Amino acid sequence: RLSMDQSKQAVELNELVKRTVKQMETTVEQLDQISCWFSTPCGSLPQTNETSSKAHDEHLRRIVRPIRVMTVTDRREGGSLVILDGDPEFQLSPTLTKLLLWIVSDMQADGLPRYKTKDESKKRLGIENNHTLNQQVYRLRHVLDKNDRNPFLVDTFDSELRFLVREIVHNPVRKPR
Repeated sequence: RLSMDQSKQAVELNELVKRTVKQMETTVEQLDQISCWFSTPCGSLPQTNETSSKAHDEHLRRIVRPIRVMTVTDRREGGSLVILDGDPEFQLSPTLTKLLLWIVSDMQADGLPRYKTKDESKKRLGIENNHTLNQQVYRLRHVLDKNDRNPFLVDTFDSELRFLVREIVHNPVRKPR
């Protein structure tokens, strides 16, 4: 038999367990809400002013993770169809396809493409000035965002850029015989 003190302690312990379980349930609900927020497509987060836009961009920069596999299939009429990690495909213009294929080239030992300088990128892409290159990077990021992908997969550091991807499958157009 339990003594009166032991019974009282058992009741208190039972109450403590109930409060702890309730707190854990609340925490799980909060984590579910946070998880849902992080899985929200990039383009659907509200941006009410410049400050929230900058905070949104900074958040996207922090959470960006490299794509495992990117498939680029050239189209006969120009441009390409791109698939990132098996998600729905999206289209790129010939200019953006050329930029993308350049910034994913030349893999490093860490399994990511090496950074390309703006100067070597301009030379390789036949671009005359930084403004034009910056506009193409902006347009590529816009296409990614429009297709619910993190625009900061186009990674820039100082005056260098690359695309965060681990493996590239490029399917060029086959010329008719």
